[in-house]
This record gives sequence, C-alpha cells and structure tokens, in this order.
Amino acid sequence: MQNKRNYLITAVIFVLFNLIAFVIPGDKTTVFWISYVFTVFSFGIFLFIWNKTLGSGKQLKSKFLSIPIFYVSSCYFIVQFVSFLIFKFALTNIPVWAAILVNT
Repeated sequence: MQNKRNYLITAVIFVLFNLIAFVIPGDKTTVFWISYVFTVFSFGIFLFIWNKTLGSGKQLKSKFLSIPIFYVSSCYFIVQFVSFLIFKFALTNIPVWAAILVNT
C-alpha cells in the first residue's frame, strides 16, 4: 500500500510540473525546451533512485563523502526544478549556451 501511495505522489508531482510547463502562458523558446528536458531527466533519476532505495529497504551510500544517493538525487531534482522555473518565467532571452551550461 505504501508503494502505491509513493507512486501516486510522484505522478501528481509530474502532472503538476507539466501543468506549470505547458498550461501557464509563456514562450516555448529553445531555452525552455533545454530546461524542460533536463528537468524531466532529473525527475527520472529521482524516481529511479527512489524506487531502488525505498523498494529494497536499504540505504545506498555514495562514494563521495558517504552522502546517501537518495539525498543527492532529491537535491538535484529540487535545484533543477527551481532552475526550470527561473528559465521559464525570468530568463527567457538568454543565450542557448548559457542555458546548457547552467542546466548541466
């Protein structure tokens, strides 16, 4: 039952993200699409790590400073989502190379 609830929460977050991306008016520039693709990628990584760690019941440790991978993927998703919001609403006319540099 817990697993179904986790997937439901994840699906709701992804639907809300897509609503923010496509329903709210704004230009769909190249910067928007770069930011969107990187955010969907970070969401996929977050979902994969979440499934691995919560499904197995063990905590996966990173090789870097022994930080849990779940924490790293959560932080990456949150930072990438904030970056997407900034590129969608505030920085619409920046060069494409700057958007790629920031999103990677």
